[in-house]
Amino acid sequence: MASMESSVPEGDEGTGMNIDHVKLMLQAEHDQVQNRTFTNWMNTQLAKHQTPSTVNDLFTDLQNGHRLLDLLEVLSGQQLPRERGLRNPIQWRSNIETALKFLRKKSIKLVNINVPDIVEGRPTIILGLIWSIILHFHLEELAGSLEFSRPPSVESLCSLDSESSWSPPRRHSPSLHTKWKVSARKALLLWAQDKAKKVGIEIHNFNTSWRSGLAFLAIIRALQPGLVDMEKLRNRTNRENLEEAFRIAEQHFNIARLLEAQDVDVVNPDEKSIITYVSQFLQFSKQPATGEWESEELAPLAQPSALFRNKLRPFHRDQEDLTRKAEEITEWLSQNEKELSEALVQAVGVRYEEKYQMFQRYDAAINDRKKSIMAVLSALKKASSPPGDRVRLKQTWTKLRATMKEWEVALDYSLPPPLDSVGAWVCTVESHLTEDSTEELDYEEAASRAHTNLQMFKALMEENKVHLGILQDFAAQAGAGGVAQTVPQQKMEELLRRFMGVRVTAKHHGVRLEFRASRYSVLALLSSSTVRLDSWRGPYTDQAKVEHLLLDWKGFVEGERFPARVEAALDRLRKAVGECVSRAALAGDHEHVTNCLREAESEWSERSKFLWDVKEVLERVITTWGLYREAGRSLWGWFSEAHKMPIPSEVLY
Repeated sequence: MASMESSVPEGDEGTGMNIDHVKLMLQAEHDQVQNRTFTNWMNTQLAKHQTPSTVNDLFTDLQNGHRLLDLLEVLSGQQLPRERGLRNPIQWRSNIETALKFLRKKSIKLVNINVPDIVEGRPTIILGLIWSIILHFHLEELAGSLEFSRPPSVESLCSLDSESSWSPPRRHSPSLHTKWKVSARKALLLWAQDKAKKVGIEIHNFNTSWRSGLAFLAIIRALQPGLVDMEKLRNRTNRENLEEAFRIAEQHFNIARLLEAQDVDVVNPDEKSIITYVSQFLQFSKQPATGEWESEELAPLAQPSALFRNKLRPFHRDQEDLTRKAEEITEWLSQNEKELSEALVQAVGVRYEEKYQMFQRYDAAINDRKKSIMAVLSALKKASSPPGDRVRLKQTWTKLRATMKEWEVALDYSLPPPLDSVGAWVCTVESHLTEDSTEELDYEEAASRAHTNLQMFKALMEENKVHLGILQDFAAQAGAGGVAQTVPQQKMEELLRRFMGVRVTAKHHGVRLEFRASRYSVLALLSSSTVRLDSWRGPYTDQAKVEHLLLDWKGFVEGERFPARVEAALDRLRKAVGECVSRAALAGDHEHVTNCLREAESEWSERSKFLWDVKEVLERVITTWGLYREAGRSLWGWFSEAHKMPIPSEVLY
């Protein structure tokens, strides 16, 4: 952006022309960012439809009206009439008209948005349409649920433009959105300010305040304190902070990654894109959550499951201490783990839908208590309770989670054909993505394992298009009855979401595997030379031994071409590191991979120098041995000749 500003010449006329040009460039950049953000947002919504689909090009994929109607069905929960044809423009126009009429009935203002605009794919019109949909169905409803104990400050109310909300007022208790007559955008800003202020971060707007990434991380910390250490982030780059925030939000809050770091780390980030992304945090915060353990009762799992007959009496904070709470939670977890294991055995042969619902009851009940369990674990860690209480609770919780994972895997593998192959594929890829990547000391074995994993992973990812086709075909058949009808829609949505997730994550995982395989190949080669290097150091007790060492050196260095092999391995490592560093999504790995490359190059530099130095030493020692033997023979011959010569009389007398 600085380059554009600096290019504006002096003088009124020239300045005006260039400022207009700059404004056009800025608007074009914002449109590009909005296109990416709105496309990502729309795909997260379409994945929830009974026939999931995706949008690749926002400006052309809406022209037949089907995906637009799918989006509105997901957001409204209503089924809308449509023309099924895909090739007839008249049917396209009918579908789009249906969508626009539906939006107008919802009191959504559609200024200058008409059917031909959508059919022709006019970017500005389509971006405006999607933004109106996001505002009404996503942001307005969320903002309407916000409540603050005090009115917003004048500064907060003036921090955004004066655009007012056009959502009808709610009839229940007044919220921040209605009571103080602020727009949905301002309500969201106030919520973000309230969260960020708790960790010392100031937010003033929905563009420049988010560039450093600290605002996103502050909200994450406010929602779940253990995930972010703010002090460690202040010295990192904007993009590193942004990548960290997007990664944590996706992994821990299941918040879709709508933005890229490079979209936000600019002089004037796009406000609408940031609002769309931040609203997901508000949505996450409004999800029902179990309170702290002091105020919660740990009830048995809900009926109608006949498996949950264990009736634990409620926890009463005025009757039971922390140790007693830990004991009862441990007992509850142990009982449910046992029942869950038994249910897994009993589920063999049961219809898929029944089996899935059975697990969902367990999963929902356990998730309802997760916050309480984590709170007790945290309290035990801080308190002076016997360490055994915490250990037993943690072990029982870990065992229950392992059993739940067995259930999830079983559900993936027992899907009706051909969807079972997709479930197995997703499950296998996920296991690859979560493999332990700790440091290994046996470099040769680590290199072999890394290369094997890399080849297996590449082979897996080559199958992704086939499985995507199966998944989409199966989803399309869901409304037609048959075997597709036996898979619950919730499972289909979950499978599609996981499928799309592993495809994105796999790109970065493949880069990490390439780096790991390349790095351990270099380390294995360097390690294999250690014994030989040590043997070449001496001692040099006789000529034959030194000649043998030189032959060994030539066989290893020249015959086996050891230096060339190391250089080739280093080149592969440099390429892998370059690929890693070029990806903003792997910003957290940049320092590590760069240091690993630097250490490997330094180690090879030292060893390479020694390789050629030791050859010179060995050759010099052999030459010296030859000179020594030649001198010895000459000296011995001289002594022999001297012994035969007569001794002069003057020497004798």
